[in-house]
Amino acid sequence: MPDPPTLGSAVAGTVGVIRSWDVPASEGEITGYRVWRGDAGGGETPLVTINAWTTTYTDEKAAAGSTYYYQVSAFNAAGEGARSNEVSVTLPPATVPGPPTLRAVTGSSDGIRVNWSAPTDSGNAAVTAYRLYRGTSSGSESLLVELRYTDGYVDTSAVAGTTYFYQVSAVNSVGEGDRSNELSATAIVLSLPSAPTLTSATPGVNRVTLAWNAPASDGGSSVSYRIYRGVSSGGGTLLATVTNMLTYTDTTAIGGTTYFYQVSAVNSTGEGPRLEELSATAMRALFRPYEAVAVGSWPEAVAIGDVTGDGQNDVVMTTGYYFDPINDYRLFVFAQASDGTLKAPVSYAVGGTSKSVAIGNITGDGRPDVVVGVPGQGVKIFPQLASGTLGTPVLTASANSSVIRLGRLNGDGLLDVVGVGSSTGVMLNDGNGGLQAPVVYPASGGDLEVGDVTGDVARTSS
Repeated sequence: MPDPPTLGSAVAGTVGVIRSWDVPASEGEITGYRVWRGDAGGGETPLVTINAWTTTYTDEKAAAGSTYYYQVSAFNAAGEGARSNEVSVTLPPATVPGPPTLRAVTGSSDGIRVNWSAPTDSGNAAVTAYRLYRGTSSGSESLLVELRYTDGYVDTSAVAGTTYFYQVSAVNSVGEGDRSNELSATAIVLSLPSAPTLTSATPGVNRVTLAWNAPASDGGSSVSYRIYRGVSSGGGTLLATVTNMLTYTDTTAIGGTTYFYQVSAVNSTGEGPRLEELSATAMRALFRPYEAVAVGSWPEAVAIGDVTGDGQNDVVMTTGYYFDPINDYRLFVFAQASDGTLKAPVSYAVGGTSKSVAIGNITGDGRPDVVVGVPGQGVKIFPQLASGTLGTPVLTASANSSVIRLGRLNGDGLLDVVGVGSSTGVMLNDGNGGLQAPVVYPASGGDLEVGDVTGDVARTSS
């Protein structure tokens, strides 16, 4: 078992007793200590058991004005050793605490804020409360409120524009100590904020970015901002409310529209005036966002024209083979909607791969038709019907239909068809809504165009 520790002299603190001891000799590692306390010499009883890595202890339960006797014993795996020498200490009697230090008294939007520091002398007893005094003249303070466990208070009962004087005192188990130093502050008079200055309205694509300066006066409290927008000067309605920022981007602006903007500031009292007004015209986007539409097969050729009879351009596309019997070898029509987007497609059977498609009035009824070249078969005309749909295709057999183009080739004012493959086939319009059998020319190639390259105007050559 360990030898007895050597207990040093005890030191009386403002609250409790602090003492320390020396580590005793021991056969085996010391695993802890036991502190003994009594009200008379030789009358100690166990007070607390503590870990071996500390050789000091503060008796925070010691009462002010009392005398105590202490001993310490050590123990290890073999057991507890003999107690140390005995040391006594008398704590000074408790008194009222000293005065706190009043650090700051400031007017704010929610009242007058009062802050203080704890007294340097607690009177040998814990401070349990603070008493705050207030008056409207120096030295006239009376009790306003008693507070616990805090070093600050917001006097929300302060009347705006009135100057108040404050003191604070501390309280312990003995009683109330002297009051602190005196500080004063005037409660803020709140008002509406002044108008912000709108400095810029910068247009972007389908947006306008605004910037402004904070108001010269916030009226005594923090502000937020309200953004107003109208399509005419002075006709703005509330668009948005923002805080902690001096910019705002109007992402709901429509390209090509001119907007008028104003900004106001708002505080706890209410909303201030709107003065500055700026206008900006949101820019139009050059293109809509890219959209992909799955068709289930392999796209081959595309053309644009009004094939639904509503005066708006539509998109037609052919597909080849991609292991999809529903969508392979089809002609897809993407009709344009009134908002400029494309509707879900309607498809028609082509009966083979078409790598070339064109749009033009072949049938002579004034409605553009869809013409597709199907290698190995010829040229198929899908006539546009009065209903805005496409009718049953009519095939004109031709060995040269890998690539097709439309043009007026013989001066009769009707659209004809030219196809190229191992040679070139010219299919003239028969005037009855169809095509004549092809006239073949010994010219092959992978592409062709139709236009007046001889300058005779009367006929368009290929």
